Amino acid sequence: MLELNKLRSEIDEIDKKISDLIKYRQSLATKIVRAKKNVFPFDPKREKKLLKKILNYGLDPVMTERIWRQIISFNLSRQKIMKIGILDNDKYCLAAFESCFGPYFESKIFKSKLSLLNALNNEKS
Repeated sequence: MLELNKLRSEIDEIDKKISDLIKYRQSLATKIVRAKKNVFPFDPKREKKLLKKILNYGLDPVMTERIWRQIISFNLSRQKIMKIGILDNDKYCLAAFESCFGPYFESKIFKSKLSLLNALNNEKS
């Protein structure tokens, strides 16, 4: 039992360090938002390079992508309000959207392509 408590204590210390690093990363992301001056933040090429680099650190690929996608998506949601249109209440499309962008964006379900396109046109007006 003493060894178990020691191991849990070590994990608690690591969790604190990870939390501190995430907080620091968030503060840097906030500075980047200011430096971009309202430039559209979504950069799939940058994300792909970042994920590829992080995967080379030897972590489990599935876990790594899920964690970093959440971090990246949260940062994107702080930079720009994005709305995502989903056609025909497709639960698989919604699941794919959330696995890539996280739950940080407003999503709206459209019953037809025409209603989706009309909504896009109304946003531009």
